[in-house]
Amino acid sequence: MKAVLSYMIFYIASLASQNAEDLTFFIASDTHYGKNKYVGSFNIEIINAMNEVPGMYYPDSIGGNVDIPFGVVICGDLTENGKKESFVEFIDHYGLNGNKKLLYPVYEGFGNHDGNKNGYVRNAIKIRNLQRKLLGTISPDSLHYSWNWGDIHFVNLNSYPANIWDPNCEWCHYFKDSFREPQFSLDYLKNDLEQQVGITGKPVVLFFHYGFDEWGKKWWTVQDQDTFYNVIKDYNIKGIFHGHTHEVDHYYWKGTPVWCVGSTQKDEGPGEFLTVNITSEKMVVGIREINRWKSFYIIGNNKNGGK
Repeated sequence: MKAVLSYMIFYIASLASQNAEDLTFFIASDTHYGKNKYVGSFNIEIINAMNEVPGMYYPDSIGGNVDIPFGVVICGDLTENGKKESFVEFIDHYGLNGNKKLLYPVYEGFGNHDGNKNGYVRNAIKIRNLQRKLLGTISPDSLHYSWNWGDIHFVNLNSYPANIWDPNCEWCHYFKDSFREPQFSLDYLKNDLEQQVGITGKPVVLFFHYGFDEWGKKWWTVQDQDTFYNVIKDYNIKGIFHGHTHEVDHYYWKGTPVWCVGSTQKDEGPGEFLTVNITSEKMVVGIREINRWKSFYIIGNNKNGGK
């Protein structure tokens, strides 16, 4: 207990000393607890890597070292099946405010594998959202939420930014379950941006599960995506991060940099997570496996950049 308390004091002091224009956070996705008997141990290896990477040096081409992250965002498919026992294992490993195996606050959203509207996972996330520290706004149903780190505004939109499921979706019409429903995350986003950002030009980072890649596009319609764009087009969107596809990818959607986060677990072993460092000059996104850097993306303020 003394060691945990000492760490938390160090953690809070370290964050307080960081410049508001120089912040670090980690992103993961598709933890899939309940998938098989190995998935928990694969996630623990990723968690251990997250705990160990602060203080490590970036490669010489990047320079500097990794700061303690403000937190870890997880972009959906927390479980394989939406069952209570699977989500309880997720909580036992990732915790909430740095109180379990992961030493940092966690900000999770649900994906298509996490059960129905009134299922265990979504209801548990509602309770957890009321226990998270320093949130900006929470949706009326307590599912979607936002917060600020430094001078940047962050919004978790769970499965995808829309209000109700569109039956023209290429893939979802094969399913009849209410997991398809985004539960008015788009209305929440519109209201949150108006209240929390307005005309300030403050940078915004968005998180959700489905992306704009080939697999993601099968799960929400072009019309949904266009409606989403009309909500965000006048804001300073620094980046969008999503899960679902299990492979890290970087691309642009309507001029906005997008990353598919990959997956913490693969069939053969642990997967990867992203480290993100944002300054007033650039955003550096690193792909970190349990014992090595895989590659980096550097995005300048003009949104041009590459691998």
